[in-house]
Amino acid sequence: MASPMLERKIGPVEVTGMLMGREAREQGSRILLGQLEIEGIQAERTPKRIRINLHRVPVPALPPIGSRIRILANLLPPAEPVAPGGFDFRRQAFFEQIGAYGQGLRPPEIVVLPVSSGFWAERWREYLSEKIVTRITGPEGAIAAALMTG
Repeated sequence: MASPMLERKIGPVEVTGMLMGREAREQGSRILLGQLEIEGIQAERTPKRIRINLHRVPVPALPPIGSRIRILANLLPPAEPVAPGGFDFRRQAFFEQIGAYGQGLRPPEIVVLPVSSGFWAERWREYLSEKIVTRITGPEGAIAAALMTG
């Protein structure tokens, strides 16, 4: 499970990676990237995965899952618990192999579109979620989509 984690804030840096997941947020979207190359970080110190928030970039405007993308972002290490006994984001990130969180500074650019169908299950989940939230609007739709598609 061990994967490198950032030790300090860096950015803005250019990040290139494979789009492994994307989800709608209230003010935009959030993406999960793997197979990373991060400007200024050696390969052995590069996190296995990172999660980046994108304000004002809706999910339909994002490339398909499996695409290799490039994005300019500020990156932070996973946060420690805020209070003793509080939720430990760093521990959760460790088990999800997420070594950094970040904020995208511009929409992602497509480097290579997906060539295989290796992400068919994720694309199917997205399709179902989209259908649910178009029929059930507001927070109720988001909850229904999350419960039905995981």
